[in-house]
Amino acid sequence: MRIMILGMAAMGLNLILGFGGLVSFGHAAFIGLGAYAVGISQFHGIDSGWLHTLIALGLTGVLGLVIGFLSLRTSG
Repeated sequence: MRIMILGMAAMGLNLILGFGGLVSFGHAAFIGLGAYAVGISQFHGIDSGWLHTLIALGLTGVLGLVIGFLSLRTSG
């Protein structure tokens, strides 16, 4: 399972760096936040892997929306 997760992270970084030519450290922040959410939920007694996945996706999705809203510059 760990290899699959790291493989997905590597594919995302490959898309940004390989095709776009952009160096992105944001991937590490979202992966770390998802891991932190799983660790905290495990500490509080949640043992379901599916629920861990939903919590991590929800938290990183909300953070992504907040960062996207703050960094999006549109006018008109």
